[in-house]
Amino acid sequence: MSWQELYLRKQLLEKKLSLKTVNGTLLSVDGTKGVMVSGAKIVTADVKASNGIIHVIDKVLLP
Repeated sequence: MSWQELYLRKQLLEKKLSLKTVNGTLLSVDGTKGVMVSGAKIVTADVKASNGIIHVIDKVLLP
């Protein structure tokens, strides 16, 4: 799946995905126990932005 696809939190629940970022890095998404992105918990989901949707996480992810 690519970064051009938008994902609402409810679409991530109960799934495990690998998503490619703009710079080509892969992020692991685990929606089996809440939603975690590469070990970071989503604390605010589905924030509308001018270029898509963002999810606020509790960690900084570095490439």
